[in-house]
Amino acid sequence: MTVKIRLMPLLVRIGFLCILGAASATAATADWLLEVTQVERRVEGNSDDECVSSIKIHLGKDRARIDRLARSQVVRLDLGELYVIDHREKTYSRLPIPPRFEDYIEPEARGQLESAAVSSALLKKETALITRTGEKKEIGAWTAERVDVVVHDEHGRTEEEVTLWMARDLAADLTAYKETVRYYSYASDYGMAQWIDEILALEGFSVMEEWIRFKQLGPIQTTRRLESLSEADVDAEIYEPPDEYERVPYYSVQFVGLDEMRTRVQK
Repeated sequence: MTVKIRLMPLLVRIGFLCILGAASATAATADWLLEVTQVERRVEGNSDDECVSSIKIHLGKDRARIDRLARSQVVRLDLGELYVIDHREKTYSRLPIPPRFEDYIEPEARGQLESAAVSSALLKKETALITRTGEKKEIGAWTAERVDVVVHDEHGRTEEEVTLWMARDLAADLTAYKETVRYYSYASDYGMAQWIDEILALEGFSVMEEWIRFKQLGPIQTTRRLESLSEADVDAEIYEPPDEYERVPYYSVQFVGLDEMRTRVQK
């Protein structure tokens, strides 16, 4: 049996309205719009290796949407749902929140996941050491404080080094944004799900961040910077999957086809 792979990268790794009441589903509402620039590159590479992309975050009181490339994550706190949307494939998955890994493993695959080798390969343990440095600087229109994060695996090896510049003076309510990151992490990245709550407990928003991931082919650096924060009138329907999109089961990147699992373990 082969499980269909749905690769849905997180905003934070890799990395987000008011209650409408009886209003029309297409009524315009005032939201906050955050625009973020992301740059990814290999640490040993040159500027030609850079991948630059834009991230848009719409957020309000009880819902948020994060757009990057051809994918979106939407959280509806009012409905208790998370939508993972693929605009290229014109599909979406609907997950309850908080999602649990075991809810998205095919029944036929559960027996195989009991294998210690497979479980070790997929369900690794991670911890995060978080240090508030006290260092402050101006980034754009905000005063930010530096927070260092080092992520280790179960053997104490460093997997990621992260520098966050946290600003507390943003006008926007970040509740729905943080819940989008939290629930999508729970559903898609077992390692990160073990420490994401500690990051989200930090007060404020990371107006700039740098992630260095130590991979077999060399470290990869991801830098994100908040470029602007503004109020925007949007249609409430952006917080729903498009009517013409097909609903499909959600398969996390954690749960790849069993043949691929075995190949990885054998290597």
